[in-house]
Amino acid sequence: MAQAPFQNTPHPSSHREGKDLSKAAVAWTIVLIAGVSFAAASAFKDSQNRGVLEKAVERTAVGDRNWFPLDATPLPSLVLDGAPLTPAAKQPETMAEVSMRIAGVTEGGNYRLYVPQERAGENAETGGPSWYVKTGPGQFLRLTR
Repeated sequence: MAQAPFQNTPHPSSHREGKDLSKAAVAWTIVLIAGVSFAAASAFKDSQNRGVLEKAVERTAVGDRNWFPLDATPLPSLVLDGAPLTPAAKQPETMAEVSMRIAGVTEGGNYRLYVPQERAGENAETGGPSWYVKTGPGQFLRLTR
């Protein structure tokens, strides 16, 4: 009488394959723990340096809330490189804040000085014949030496 073919067939996975599978599982577990540890250490380091990492540098007048007070008497003095700056106009001009580039800061660091974008490439550092100080949202007063 013939036997059924499945009765004497050995089990498809041998004892050796089981050991290889458990070694792979241990290796993946170690890699997973190392990855999570690295991520936690990186997050901790970033949280300790949050002030440096989240510092946004704006090169335009957007967001500058330190406005030059036109209604103050006497007007605060503005000095750049040892030379006083005086208003060249009585009323501020309306200009787009995104088009005004930072050219410098007054001595004492009280106010930022700006030049229009079209002048920023040629003489942004020197400011040329005039600079602007922000007096309000979209308002800039022209200054000269």
